[in-house]
Order: sequence, then C-alpha cells, then structure tokens
Amino acid sequence: MKSEQRRTCHLDASMIEAIYICRHGYRANWDDPSITTSVTGTYQDPPLAKRGLEQAQHLALHLTSDRRTPDLLFSSPFYRCLQTIEPLAGLTGLPVHVEAGIGEWYTPVREGTGLLPRPGSAHILQQHLPDITLDAKWTSLHFPDRKGETVEELRVRCDGFVETFIPLVEATYPDAKVVLLMCHAATVIGIGRAVSEGSKPDADTQLVGDCARDIRSPTVSLSEYRRRGGKTVRTASWQQSDPYSRSEGPKVGRVIGQWEHVVNADTSFLPNGAEVNWNFGHVLYEADGSLVKQTGDGRTWTEDDIYPVGPTHPTVGTIK
Repeated sequence: MKSEQRRTCHLDASMIEAIYICRHGYRANWDDPSITTSVTGTYQDPPLAKRGLEQAQHLALHLTSDRRTPDLLFSSPFYRCLQTIEPLAGLTGLPVHVEAGIGEWYTPVREGTGLLPRPGSAHILQQHLPDITLDAKWTSLHFPDRKGETVEELRVRCDGFVETFIPLVEATYPDAKVVLLMCHAATVIGIGRAVSEGSKPDADTQLVGDCARDIRSPTVSLSEYRRRGGKTVRTASWQQSDPYSRSEGPKVGRVIGQWEHVVNADTSFLPNGAEVNWNFGHVLYEADGSLVKQTGDGRTWTEDDIYPVGPTHPTVGTIK
C-alpha cells in the first residue's frame, strides 16, 4: 500500500521532496448559520460538522495507509483546521505546528465594525485539543492583518510565506521529506500557486484568473506538490543550535515556482467525494470594482489589538 514511500528522489539530503496542502473539513455553520464560534470563543471560528469530523478521520487513514505519511504537520490556528488535522496527529504521534501565515483570508473590514478574528496561540489552543500536541515553540512566520487583505495582499502573503517557510523548515528539520499544510480554500489556492507557478505581480492572473484553471479546494481535499529540482541556498549562520531563533535569516534560494502540481484536490478517499469547492470566482465585488467588505467582531479596539501583523521574518511578504 505504501508504494509512495519507496519512491526515490535525487535531491539534496536536507531538502523537502513533497508538500501536501489540504483544506479543512465541512463546517457546522454551513448547515446551521447561527453557529458563529466554537469552544475557542473566537469570532467566526465555527467547528466542524459531524460530516467534517468524519472527513478528517478518512484523511488520517488515507495518509497513514495509502500514501506517504507526512513527516511534519502545520495547521492554520482556526479550530476547524485543527479539528481536521487532529486524527492524523493522533495516529502519527506528530506535533502540530500552528502557523497563522496559512490562516483564513478576509477581505477588508467595514469601518466601525471592529476587527477580524485572530485565534489564540498554540499554548491557548492546546487546552481545546488535549489528545494531541501543539508545538508551542514554533512562531508563526506571518500574521494576517486584522483589518483584512486585498487579493494582492493575500498573494504577497502566500508568496512570502513559501519563500521563507521552505528554507526554514529544511534548516530546522533536515530529515523531513514530506510536509503537510492544513489550510483554508483561499490559502490552499494561494500557496499552491506560489509553489507551482511562482510570483506574478498581477493578482488577477495569479489567483482569480480563469476559474477553470484554478487549483481545486473542496473540503478535506489533498493536493500534492513535488519538487522539480534545484537547491535551496542557506548561509552557515542559519544552522543554529536554537532551531527556533530567527535573528539571522538564510540567503534564500528561489523556491516559489519550483514545484510540480502532481495531485489536484484528491477526494477519492472520502465517501461523498468532493464537496463545497471554492475558487476566487466566488469573491464578491462592489459596483466600483472594490471587494465587498467583511463585518468585524463589533468590539472597540486599540492599535495594540492589531499587532503583531505581517511578517515575523524579514523575507516573508517581501516578494513582489
């Protein structure tokens, strides 16, 4: 069954060979719109529905029997993503690295309605997931703006995240060959575009484009990207005794656009197949061409509530 594990790849010993990108499971608020939060209490952080929890179980079984099991797990901090990755973390015993940089995309917030949601840290979220381990040492590479993002700002976030994430992981975890990212539809597409096509200044070409060509993103779909070749360049200073220290960055080799999209949103392991596919053709615009704005959490806020925001490492978010 695990024929994937026997595949050979002529790559540098400390290089990632494959990236799995998954979308979270079916959300409870899709069946009951009155559900707006979960045990986390975070605004717009609904849990999975029963069918979403079942989808997560099927994904875990698939990735521990039919396909090469990932060596590292990363997840958006939103509860629906953590619930989706929980069965896989339980079966493999792997810790989950909580990464805000692959978190949900929100269009700009409507003025006077508060801020957009930001889930808690791994330490805070751990109390809601007692059966698995969230790696409290991992620091997110990017924090999305709580005032929202345009499509272009999302593109910059995804490109910058990929350009920093891959060399960082290769330096910190040199034995890891397969990495899994548990994301949301917009970041499934944005990160997938970044790794497979490379950065394009025109966000409409990069993300919206022809919807027929978009990377698919049904619930609990599994996409796979395999490295075409080449080497990520790092300076000796990046090999540090403290793998979580980012005081000095790598001389980053070009990693975006260097991956082949070999599996597009596989759902063959799910009894109901593909459900709730989303693409950027679903984005709503005003008559003047601007994005329809999001309603915030309704709370008063200060500048301190916005931070941290943007990249936490100098490379992230700087790709133009």
